[in-house]
Parts: sequence; structure tokens; C-alpha cells
Amino acid sequence: MSSDRWRPCLVGLLAALAVACGAPAAPTAGKPAAVTQGPPAVATAAAPTAAPAPTQLKAIYTALSGSTWPLWIAQDAGLLARNGINADLEYVVSSTTAMQALLSGEVAFIATASAPSVVQAALGGADAVIVGATNNTVIFTLMAAPGIREYADLRGKRLGVSRLGSSSDSAARSALGKWGLRPDDDVTIVQMGGIPEILAGMQAGAVEAGVLSTPTDLYAKRAGFHELADLGAIGIDYPQTAIATTRGYVRANEDVVRRYLRATVEAVHLLKTDPAQAQAIFGKYANTTDPEILQATYQAYADKTDAVPYARPAAMQVALSEVAQTDPRAAAAKVDDFVDNRYVQELEASGFIQQLYGR
Repeated sequence: MSSDRWRPCLVGLLAALAVACGAPAAPTAGKPAAVTQGPPAVATAAAPTAAPAPTQLKAIYTALSGSTWPLWIAQDAGLLARNGINADLEYVVSSTTAMQALLSGEVAFIATASAPSVVQAALGGADAVIVGATNNTVIFTLMAAPGIREYADLRGKRLGVSRLGSSSDSAARSALGKWGLRPDDDVTIVQMGGIPEILAGMQAGAVEAGVLSTPTDLYAKRAGFHELADLGAIGIDYPQTAIATTRGYVRANEDVVRRYLRATVEAVHLLKTDPAQAQAIFGKYANTTDPEILQATYQAYADKTDAVPYARPAAMQVALSEVAQTDPRAAAAKVDDFVDNRYVQELEASGFIQQLYGR
């Protein structure tokens, strides 16, 4: 794809997946074309001992990136169905809207929850809880205009993030602090609405730099921007992709939570061991067959997606510290107030994950 064609590809992605500004609905979770069901070798190790009664539920995702890969694979490779879950997937661009849907009981899980949003909801009296996390570090690239060659060149500039309080915002603030730059003082943080919108803003000159995920960072390179920093490589602990539900749902549906997390673990295994099928599924949701986009996205996420999806304490502590900047109650809170890792612990203790990977 030539550099002058990046924008049509991006627009196509926005139109297909309902990103902001009243776009059409996101793709439904129907059967993918030319995507096979889960690999037989995995099925033998992962199949439940008894077929569970099918459970109908809705799961939300808030990211059009590799962060959502485990959910897309779990659905399209038949792993949720094999674990007795008939799922409807829905894309919601706003973390606030996603949380409202969760707390209202409209959805069972947010597959790509913002950890700070869960913390804030719980501090406000809601029973939101994190039961796992597939990414415990940021997976973003800071892309910049050609004139910004060093971190210090960001001083006095505008840096785009998707939404204030999002993982892209947290990654930007953490990185700026490591570089001796003060967010909002030395560098203006601008909320753009979504990752593709950040790139559109960079192209329009509204911001000089932006925190982008793959594949949007590739479109940025094709448009003449360059990589200033791989934020995932500078050691930022952060629960970028948390799996959220409510404590009430857990109490009433413990076995469903177990089956959902089991399917998630199987999906991560497929992601790590079957690049071709994983990329085919990603291409369906991202509306692309571009091999460069698919391969780069795979390289960015496969190794940084956790085989054992704990919400890790060190990463969650960063989220608590972030919320504490605006809500002092978070400073005295404990990670266990917001996290329930026991179902992931059960999966690990059972030997299921080790068996899946042949360890």
C-alpha cells in the first residue's frame, strides 16, 4: 500500500468498525470467512470433560488493535462456543459507556477494560472487578513529526492520546516523566477520541506527536511520521488490557467466569502458536489483508500477551497511583480491592495451561 493510500485504508477501518462520530455499527461476531476452527492439537488438551450448558452473553471491546486479539480469536476460532458460551461481541469506543453497560447488567464482560476506569467505578461504590489481564505492559509507539528527533523536542508541543485516563494517556504520561518532561506543562496532552483519530489529527496538524498502537503506527510511517519511542520497550508496568466484570456476576455465574477465562487462555495459546490463523482473524476485524500490517501487528502483540492472564499487582499499583492523582481514596486502597485473580490461579494450579503449551 503506497503512502498516499494510508488514509483510505484507515477510513475503511473506521467505517467498518464504528469508530467515533456516528459511524456504522461494529462488525458482528458472526462466522469468519476462510477461518478454520480451533486447531485439533489444542482441542484435545483443552476440551472440557463435560459439555457445559450453553450460556448466552455479551462481551464488549473498546480497542481496535491487537489488544482485542484474544477475544476475537476466542470467538472466531470457536473457543468460546467449545466452552459453552454463545457470545455476542460489541465494539464501544468509550470506556465510560462500556462501564455503564457492564454495571447495568447489559454485558457480562469488558474484554479490554481500562484498569483505572474499574478502580474509579469501585471507589464510587460500584461492584466492578478485574478477573484477569492479557496485557500487563503498554503496547504503544510514540510517533512524531519529522522535526521532532529527540524527547526534548517534545517540549512546547502537543501530544495526542485517545482519551484522558485511557491506557494511551497513561503511557504518554509515564514516558514523559521518565524523560524529565511534565505532562500538561511541558507537553500539552490532547484528547483525540480514538487511536485512528490521533493519526488524523497528526496529519491535520492538530498535534505534532501521538501515542499509537499497531497497525495505526504503520499508517503513520507511511504518511511520513517516524517512531520516536517504543513505549512497550521502556519498562512501563500497566494493565493495558484488563478483563472486567462485576462481583455480582461472578457470584451468580462462577462457572461462566471460569469458562470465559479458559477460552481466553486457549485463544492466547492460538495467538502464540498459529500466526496464520491469528492473522486471518485479525484481518477480518481490521478489514485488511495487507501482509505488512498483519505481520507487524503480530510481532507487536504476540510476545507481550500473557499466557497466564493475571492482573499483575505491580501493574495494578500503577493504575491505583494514577487514579490517586485525582481521587485520594485510591492512595489508601489495595490492589485486592479491585482484582479477583482466583480463577486464573485455578487454571494455572490445575496444570491446564502447562498442558496446553506442552510444558
